[in-house]
Amino acid sequence: MGGVVLLTGATGFVGTEVTRRLLERPGLTVVALVQAVDDEAARRAARRAWYGRPDLTDALDRRVEVLPGDVTAPRLGLDERRYRDLVGRATHVVHAAANVHFDSPLEAMRTTNVTGTEHALALARAVDADHGLERLLHVSTAYVAGRRRGEIAEDDLTGEFGFENGYELTKYEAERLVREAMPGLP
Repeated sequence: MGGVVLLTGATGFVGTEVTRRLLERPGLTVVALVQAVDDEAARRAARRAWYGRPDLTDALDRRVEVLPGDVTAPRLGLDERRYRDLVGRATHVVHAAANVHFDSPLEAMRTTNVTGTEHALALARAVDADHGLERLLHVSTAYVAGRRRGEIAEDDLTGEFGFENGYELTKYEAERLVREAMPGLP
């Protein structure tokens, strides 16, 4: 598998593991969107998050490009030039960024988990319109089931049973956005 994968949430717990697994694929470049104000701050954040992971830090600037941005902002917080460059190069989008703090205020959760997903989907659509997106992957969670109990099928997404916290609710809302986008994106 060759190509260029945009990975949101690359420095988080799940994103770190996803980065490691992506690097197992020869010829693949990972563009790691890191919440930071500039290139140097993004590199520092990646090195800090991946401390003790030489497999990842050694790949920086070779197979991992760190891109300062913000999923909560339009165009992922990128200026027009960087956004257009990313749209023109990306083959895959892996959206792993999320606010996973169960006690965060609901609006803060929505901003990251729902608005961030909207922005990742907008990028995926732009890539698809530009040259054809190979694949969009959205990191979801079993918590989208909320207060439901028992066996729950993946396609049985409903909010009728309620949610324990804002994390569950906002991940459910984000999952609905992805489900709505599925017919038009690979």
